[in-house]
Amino acid sequence: MKHWAIIAPILVFFVMSCATGSGSILITGTPRTPIAIEEVTLYTSPPSNYEVIGIVNASSDAGWSQQGSLDYAVEHLKKEAANVGANGVLIKNQGLTSGDTVGFVGDGGMYYGSSVEKMQISGEAIWVAENGGDSESGQ
Repeated sequence: MKHWAIIAPILVFFVMSCATGSGSILITGTPRTPIAIEEVTLYTSPPSNYEVIGIVNASSDAGWSQQGSLDYAVEHLKKEAANVGANGVLIKNQGLTSGDTVGFVGDGGMYYGSSVEKMQISGEAIWVAENGGDSESGQ
């Protein structure tokens, strides 16, 4: 049992250090001046007056739960949108995918590990004109 007292904190550190999140954008329209991430609104249905700037994707395996991973992925999505001046993201897809396996070899050569699941989310980075319609803010 003494071994677990030493190994457990190391394992937690290892798993947390492997947690990642990333985002990307494919520009399909005209980028604008970057804005603050707090200015980006999530939409689940199209607002009445908007312009598509690009397609954004993000994923994350950070967080202690699926919701935590989704929250991190949404932050990456909003960051990518804000970087091209989009003040909104029209959500298209979200889901869970299997990722890498993390673990360690313990006493006697036994491997202890589990797979890491990634939350993925994608949508359109959009510029919404003022009074552009109703929105559902997700974050």
